[in-house]
Parts: sequence; structure tokens; C-alpha cells
Amino acid sequence: MYVEKLDIGEVILPDFETWKQDGVYSKRLEALIAPEDLFIIFDGDKWEYFNPQALKPFEENVLKPNGWRLPSDDEWLAILGEFGTRDGETDLVFLVEQLNLSYGGYVEEENVDDYNCYPHDPGLVHNLERSGCYASVDSSAHSACRSGSDAPFNRYFYYLKERDPIYGCEYVGVCGTTAEEAYRVRCISVK
Repeated sequence: MYVEKLDIGEVILPDFETWKQDGVYSKRLEALIAPEDLFIIFDGDKWEYFNPQALKPFEENVLKPNGWRLPSDDEWLAILGEFGTRDGETDLVFLVEQLNLSYGGYVEEENVDDYNCYPHDPGLVHNLERSGCYASVDSSAHSACRSGSDAPFNRYFYYLKERDPIYGCEYVGVCGTTAEEAYRVRCISVK
């Protein structure tokens, strides 16, 4: 980890050089996948969930200059095909193990401000330990906005830990919402 002075003060970031050394190489993407989720430590609190409003400038000003970026929808699906498929079948346990992903849930829009004040409170994380939700970027999604708002359409890669009892499925894929929810972030290297 190293400390960087951002416009919000001193922030501890992951060690991006260690990410390069320990990252998992994707043949399909011809890029590295970071060995851990993105986090920042600010005022002693570890922040692990980011909404699009916070993430877009963070990606441009911190991640990309350090050689990392968010995966697109298509790249998440390629990652699923390469690291989450065994014998032709989707195997989420295999995906989670191969990439050290989490069932970390997400922060609902109405709780984002509270999370930003209390990022150590697991009660603010929805579906914690039951689903995996990772931020995604889709160029067409960034141009789509909520009516009457500048907020971009929020994209994310999503999977369930267990079969959904209501819908009876083991969903995995990329999704979108107009809510300003916050998700975990797994970066890939800039080519």
C-alpha cells in the first residue's frame, strides 16, 4: 500500500505494483486481473464500495495513471468464460476461488451517504454474503442517463451464492440499474 494525497486528503491505496506482480493473467483479455478488490483507507476506515459518481473520476485520476481500469460488461463475461466455466458449465464457486472474489453484496442507493460516513458498518451492505456485485463499465451505458438527471446508468457484474428461492435460478451476468448503488471493484490492467 502507499499513501497518495488526493483532494480529500491523504488516502491509503492498494499497492498497484503488487497488483502487477500478483495479478492473474487473462488470455482472453490479454490483461492482468487485480489479485484483490479495490479499496481505500481514509481516516482509518476501509472503503470497499463505490458508486458511479465517485468511481468515474477515481478511475480517471488514480486507477488509469497507475495502470488499472474497470472491466466492461463484455470483459466481465469473458472473465466468467475463462475463470468461471468448468467442463462447459458455469461454476461460480470456481470463479470465486480462481479470482479471490467475494460475496460482498452492494450498498443500496438510499444507504450510500450513510456508507460514506460509516464504511465499517456491515449493516449498510445489502445482500452481504449472498451475492457478488462488481462495478462494470459500458460505453453505451455511460451515455444513458436517468430522465432529468446527469446520473449515468449504473452497470455491474452480478452472481448469487445459492439458488434464488423465489425465482429458482442461479443468476450470473451483467446488469444495469438507474439507482446510484455502490459496488465492489475488481480492476484489470490497462493495455
